[in-house]
Amino acid sequence: MILFSCSDNGLGCLNFDCTGECGGDAILDECGVCNGDNTLCFGSSEGLDIITWNIQNFPKNNNTIDSLSSMMNTLAVDIFSLQEIESTQSLNILNLELGENWESYRSNSNSSSGELSYLINTDEIEIIQAPYAILQQYSHEFASREPYVLEFTHNDSNYILINIHYKCCDGSEERRMQASIYLEDYISTNFSNERLILLGDFNDLLIDTYNVFDPFLSDPTNYEFGDYYIAEDPSALWSFPSWPSHIDHILVTNELFEVYDVKTIAIDQLFFNSLTDYDNLISDHRPLIIQISITP
Repeated sequence: MILFSCSDNGLGCLNFDCTGECGGDAILDECGVCNGDNTLCFGSSEGLDIITWNIQNFPKNNNTIDSLSSMMNTLAVDIFSLQEIESTQSLNILNLELGENWESYRSNSNSSSGELSYLINTDEIEIIQAPYAILQQYSHEFASREPYVLEFTHNDSNYILINIHYKCCDGSEERRMQASIYLEDYISTNFSNERLILLGDFNDLLIDTYNVFDPFLSDPTNYEFGDYYIAEDPSALWSFPSWPSHIDHILVTNELFEVYDVKTIAIDQLFFNSLTDYDNLISDHRPLIIQISITP
């Protein structure tokens, strides 16, 4: 990342671009990044910033944790909502590298499978109660990854965050549909007036003939997928670029309709030389971020 510098190279040039090239045309983007594409505007001290990230088979190798902690510190968000975390010990090491103000939670601390997890910055977030699983009676529909709920406060406003990882692959559409039906019913019954964010790896497309998200899409008064516009756009910023497809999503309830923004973080381009390098070290999924601005 190259930031603007006002230093003079002694050549007497009056028109340096942000890379320092005399007469160049590189400019700062909206995030203050030279020649950037407005994708590196992340955490802020005022708003609530949450990332959902499938970190495939975490940790992939011995360098994953150090690389990930460096990127997470740069991203500077309040909560990381994670999928496919295979090691509680490795998650705890990552937590320690982020700092004493961070807390980590994993849905099944004794499992070696890819579990739902959270990393939470307690300088910004007040945890109302430790994360808990719901809808355990539908474990088959949720592929033994039952939704993982975090109730918290940020800037005197309460929120419900639900982390999910639906069953993957062709042939499992009906299981994903049933998962959506059970989840929507639970939300409407238990969290009908809450500021709620549902996010994660849904393993399916928002735009599809047989749409497993119909329980939410059919009720636009109460639910909105913040990344629907990404699904409609060309594939450059889709969350699963190797396919490519867009299968990671962020949904909000109507209490948040007017105060949020969602975007993909093209992290393979921001921190790596290639998608292959990123995939080998971190994941085959890109993270999505939701940024919420509520005046207390």
